[in-house]
Amino acid sequence: MIILNRPAHRTAAIMILGALATVCGCGSPVTAGTSPAATQGTATTVASSSPGPPRSYLTAVSCVNSTFCVAVGADSGTGRSLAERWNGRRWRIMDAGAVTSRLSSVSCPSTTFCMAVGNASAQLWDGTRWWAVKTPQGAGSRVQAVSCAARRFCLAVGSDAAQVWNGVSWRVVSLPRPGIGLQAVSCPAVSYCLAVGSEQNHAGTRSLSRALHWTGRNWRATHPPSPGRFANLSGISCRTRATCVAIGWRGHCHQLPQPLGQHCFFSLRWDGRTWTPLPSPARTPLVANVACGSATACLAVGDCNLTANCRGIMALVLHGRAWHQPPALAPGEHGSSLEGVSCWRRSGCIATGGAVNSAGGLLPLAQSWNGLRWRVLPTAAPVR
Repeated sequence: MIILNRPAHRTAAIMILGALATVCGCGSPVTAGTSPAATQGTATTVASSSPGPPRSYLTAVSCVNSTFCVAVGADSGTGRSLAERWNGRRWRIMDAGAVTSRLSSVSCPSTTFCMAVGNASAQLWDGTRWWAVKTPQGAGSRVQAVSCAARRFCLAVGSDAAQVWNGVSWRVVSLPRPGIGLQAVSCPAVSYCLAVGSEQNHAGTRSLSRALHWTGRNWRATHPPSPGRFANLSGISCRTRATCVAIGWRGHCHQLPQPLGQHCFFSLRWDGRTWTPLPSPARTPLVANVACGSATACLAVGDCNLTANCRGIMALVLHGRAWHQPPALAPGEHGSSLEGVSCWRRSGCIATGGAVNSAGGLLPLAQSWNGLRWRVLPTAAPVR
């Protein structure tokens, strides 16, 4: 088993069954120029001088339509970021810039604009190439999730951190109080975003789910319910201001070994005013992220909790108010896991992660969901 390191407070860790050591993005972030066009990045296909099996994976994905998706992650063998583009037929490796650590999140409001963030760095796609974008230093600099409503507006969040992109530069925006760890954000409009995560008390005896609404000028708390003493929201997807679904975990489900049949997953629906809990299946493993293709249809992906016999991959489909577990698809005998997901319609989604091959190497994984079944989409592995 391996556990991929995730952003701070992202306790729904990816678990892939295999014989690899812990995989992480290594290296120091690169500070770029003062404008999006200031610095062109270095290609991700730089050969690695380090021996051993390949270790690359896709952490996040954003799709505009069925012929344009961008997935980002890391090639831990070279210590560089990784980006791939889907054209409806195949994945191609993109030039993901000179960042020497993984990219953890990406958002593409159009085919000519994407923003990717990770480890105090940001990369902008202008339809032709990636550019390194200067990010704020110091407090509020380490964001790990991003959502863009337009070319001129993105909101990025992290642990005790948030930044706003105005089309030219990033600026730090203060959270209501310290100690809030935001893990995911969704912006259906320029003046409306929902960010979710958790807040732990000083003694560490309670961790409650948190959700903040960004109005375009300031934050407003929305007070989601927390089931029990430990709860965390790890994913959020909004189709409109009044149609959002958030997912997370409760109890100690992020700690191994997990008790047989433990109820880990919980989810909430936001109608613009209040949060409503959604019923969960009887035995639900851990999931990490969610995407909604319509107001009533969502796909959540993540990992097994090692007691669900699904060989590393976990997915749940939301139809209306009920979650269902679709047929699992875990390529190969050695384990796989999904972490990123994006839907452009209710029957069109792509999820990304990593899969362990027979040689013990970790390779990028992508799968499409058509509303009925999974299909593996062969990805491109970086040249080593």
